[in-house]
Amino acid sequence: MEHLDGTLPLPIIPRRLQILGLPGSITALERPVGLPPSLLKKAEEVFVEGGLQKLQYLIGEIKQHSQNNANLLDQVSSPRATP
Repeated sequence: MEHLDGTLPLPIIPRRLQILGLPGSITALERPVGLPPSLLKKAEEVFVEGGLQKLQYLIGEIKQHSQNNANLLDQVSSPRATP
């Protein structure tokens, strides 16, 4: 029995997965089988260099530099007051 939006009720999902021969949980994070070595290498690099905290710091830096650039463009493109 499907809901009106086409989704399955929660109790049916594990049975449906079992019928299809699929696991009831995602194990890809525990066993990264089939992931390209280059992706695994990049993930390790991100982790070694500080992981999520480093990425959040860099995003903040990008936002700050972007705002600085926008301010400079506004200053350059605004009409200058005549003396």
